[in-house]
Amino acid sequence: MALNKITPKELYEKMKQENVTLLDVRAEEKYKAYHLDGSNIES
Repeated sequence: MALNKITPKELYEKMKQENVTLLDVRAEEKYKAYHLDGSNIES
C-alpha cells in the first residue's frame, strides 16, 4: 500500500465523499504535547 501526501483541503474534500482513516505518525513527544482524545473521531 502506497502512502501519499495530501493538502488539508484535499483531505477535507475526500472526507466529504468517503470514510477516511488517518494515521498519526508524529514523534511521541509531539503526540503528548497535543492530541485529540479518543481513538475514533467522526466528521
